[in-house]
Amino acid sequence: MKPPPLTPAISRADTFQSARAKAPVELSPTLAPRAYAATSDTAAPAAASTPGAAAAERVHEAYENASPDERARVAAETLQREAEALKEDPEALAALYEGSRETIDHIATDLGRRVSENDDGQTQETLTALAKATDILGSEATQQLGESLAKALPEQSDLNQFDDALHDLAEQGLGLNLSTAVVSELGKLGKSQAANELTDVLTQGISTARSQFEEAQAKVDELNQELGYLVQSYGGVLSPEQLQAAVDDFKERHQEDYAALEREAAEFSQVLSSVSQLSSEGSAASGLSEENRKAVEEEANKALVNVFPRLGDTQAGSEAIAQALEAQGRGEPSFLEQVNGLAQNLTDEQVKDLASDETEAAGFADLVGFQQGVAETLFKSATLHIAVHPERSQAVLDGLKTHAALLGTDPTRLQTLADDVTALASATDPAEIQRLQDKIRTQSEELEFLDPSTRAGQAFGAFTTVLGVIGAAGDLANWNELDLKDQIGAISGALETGIGAYETILGVAGRAASISSLAGRASGVLGGLGAVLDGISAAEAFQNGDYVGGAGYTATAVGGAILTAAALSNAVPVAGQIAAGVLVAVGFGLQQWSHVQEANKHEGPAEDFLKGAGLSPKLAEELSNHTGDGFPAGPALAEVAKALNIPPEQLVAHLETLSEDQLNRLIEEGVHQVELEGDEDDRHFPQAGDDVDRIREWDPNSGQPLPEPDSIEGLALWLERQGYLPAGVQVPA
Repeated sequence: MKPPPLTPAISRADTFQSARAKAPVELSPTLAPRAYAATSDTAAPAAASTPGAAAAERVHEAYENASPDERARVAAETLQREAEALKEDPEALAALYEGSRETIDHIATDLGRRVSENDDGQTQETLTALAKATDILGSEATQQLGESLAKALPEQSDLNQFDDALHDLAEQGLGLNLSTAVVSELGKLGKSQAANELTDVLTQGISTARSQFEEAQAKVDELNQELGYLVQSYGGVLSPEQLQAAVDDFKERHQEDYAALEREAAEFSQVLSSVSQLSSEGSAASGLSEENRKAVEEEANKALVNVFPRLGDTQAGSEAIAQALEAQGRGEPSFLEQVNGLAQNLTDEQVKDLASDETEAAGFADLVGFQQGVAETLFKSATLHIAVHPERSQAVLDGLKTHAALLGTDPTRLQTLADDVTALASATDPAEIQRLQDKIRTQSEELEFLDPSTRAGQAFGAFTTVLGVIGAAGDLANWNELDLKDQIGAISGALETGIGAYETILGVAGRAASISSLAGRASGVLGGLGAVLDGISAAEAFQNGDYVGGAGYTATAVGGAILTAAALSNAVPVAGQIAAGVLVAVGFGLQQWSHVQEANKHEGPAEDFLKGAGLSPKLAEELSNHTGDGFPAGPALAEVAKALNIPPEQLVAHLETLSEDQLNRLIEEGVHQVELEGDEDDRHFPQAGDDVDRIREWDPNSGQPLPEPDSIEGLALWLERQGYLPAGVQVPA
């Protein structure tokens, strides 16, 4: 069954509608919002008593004072400027919209008249300003403008410059919300010729929104993979402080790419409702011909399949999704209805056809993968939201309960499980703890879709853990003041929470660190998340190191120096390592260096990374040099330090004292001679070999060159014989 007509779009400015609901807009005490003089063409706003009302008056005056040929453009551009100036003030935006309703209607009427009269003057400029203004004002303003334009447009296929102007906007990633509203309203009015003329506008707008996000996401994926490679290659030879400095430097050098993804996520989130309503689960395209409707729906479906599962890893995307969950919890419509329907109604073959290569690589290659991605995104978004706004936990849970069918359960079971986890977080009696753990395990076993071996199951475990501790301890800012390690460990053990949940919490902490609205609560919130990380790492299932195979966790970089303590603790199990806010799975291990071309491309970035850690240019250059087989020096040196029982940074500090020629020889004739052995999925260094005896028995007075090492112990002996070890350090006999 099709959902109700076009639902409100989530945008930065939509909060102004709730502001209007909470407090009346302050206008003149003697005039209503649209009171006007009898001689005016448009309603003159009341005498300005608030910034929003004053802004609306300026919009009205712009329309009244301009010439008839220019008044639509002038008023639209004034509306845009005023909206941009007030976009951080929801109540002022509400007043601006209320006071400009009549003017907006007149602008739309002027545009419709121009189409009917084949007068294209200033249509492009007017529509550009209106699209930008209504994106700020929110869905109600967009819907009103869409209705007004649909009424004013003639029922004809030739819309002159109107459709061309909207198409130009679509190519720039603008105006999709407005175009969707217009097409939806044209369909309701039976103006099918006009609606069908805008088909290309919709497909272009959706395609642009999707491709811009995908390009930004692909760049960040590439950077995260590179950062993961560098951390795994050189993290073992750096001190915690050096590693943190290297990661911070990397993020600083690439800050524009990370910021670009957040911008594109915000842009896509702003049109997410429109895209959802244009999908096969929506109704906005119902007024188009069958051929055009299918074209639009396919483009919208493609956007949702490829973008939605990744939105939960961005701050803007996760916030839009969390707000939509809250809306659903209140019984209000949201774009998540269409996303849920799509996840349940698409076929496996359809998802495979819609998914891009990048989406497939991220683990969303088929229907089950897409469903898992949708659920994971819901839980990730919900986790961040309740971490920042613990008082909204039940509202978010109520929203998640509306997706119970997708999750393979029912609302009552979800609520019961949440209540039991909260009780477990509060329990102190060993018998009660055991009873609740057994009950939670039994309940969890019935949730096949949320099995701990799945990515959705791990995200569910992270959300439920945070939710349970909020219920037991109250505001997240107080968590780090409480001893919750045992309780969190009990929850994590019962839910079989593992590395996927750890990554979810780590990512939430990274995004929470950048939310300025936390202000004074930030340290408490992040400390609380650190307590959860510590508790999860203590859980038995996590200690076992059972890695979620195929879940796509290769390398995730998240920001925030606040994570360093947890990241560099040794509590993390063998399934992965956390270093300076970077999670690197074991699967991203030594086998990666068997691909020469792929590994050698990291030499330049590796040198920059090591310089960022504070190493000298000469040492950074030598350590970044890969072998002909594409292997970096870091892992072998880390193994040598372990064999010598000294901190790796002590060895590196000594290397700083060597000359450039000595360093070159150390790397080329020593480190690079030790080759990996084993199958590609089980690559490792030989710990000892015949080289050990050859190097031990070598006589420096024999005139023979020092034998080359081919094992870790042999390399340690080779360094000792060359005088390259720190003073007082010897290879154990």
